[in-house]
Amino acid sequence: MDPAGTIVFTTVGRPQYGFDLFSLELCPSTTLNNPEHRLTDGISINFNAQFVDDDQTLVFISERTGSPRIYLSRPGLLIPKPLPSLPSSLFHDRSVLKNDRLYFISAHEQPERPFKSWSALYSTRVEELELTRLTPYGSVDYSPAISRSGNFIAVASYGSRPWNGEFHELHTEIVVFQLSDRSNRITVCERGGWPSWSGDSVIYFHRQADDGWWSIFRVDVLLEYSIQD
Repeated sequence: MDPAGTIVFTTVGRPQYGFDLFSLELCPSTTLNNPEHRLTDGISINFNAQFVDDDQTLVFISERTGSPRIYLSRPGLLIPKPLPSLPSSLFHDRSVLKNDRLYFISAHEQPERPFKSWSALYSTRVEELELTRLTPYGSVDYSPAISRSGNFIAVASYGSRPWNGEFHELHTEIVVFQLSDRSNRITVCERGGWPSWSGDSVIYFHRQADDGWWSIFRVDVLLEYSIQD
């Protein structure tokens, strides 16, 4: 059923400022005077960056073409390189580049009813746009993170639940699955978002604590399946 009615909106125009990504070296003698290094070029809005390796190669989201798309930047590259993405998707969450495969969230597949989120995790090779959907149909995933070995993925997931209108804190779960067995999804935390791996057995994530403050939490992941390769 197509939604009926009228949407009234206003706009103040496209932003004319740059929102950039920076890095700061950390060492035992770190002081407040350590220089910051700008990693993007000051064009448009750049966000949700992930380091690919140790030489400051970066994969990030930029709105320089008018809508969010995925780009790669490295030292010596004057213009960020666009990576495979879908212009029909107006939402790109945190993207990860691992073992020559790009993992990203896209909302290009339309839902079957209004107020049903359709954000899902996809992967593709860097040089071609041949998508593999990693999220089961009917489920909703955000914020992918890849373990150090590249064998495990953690996401913040709604599962198959509908959006209940929450805005300040999304009621997502931390779900883990193995790349070689995407159907076996394990919920390791019933409330949390923005997971990040340490090795293959520890996940850090955000959620609002009982005292009302946004905090960082840790969960030790004891996976029943083992790494075979």
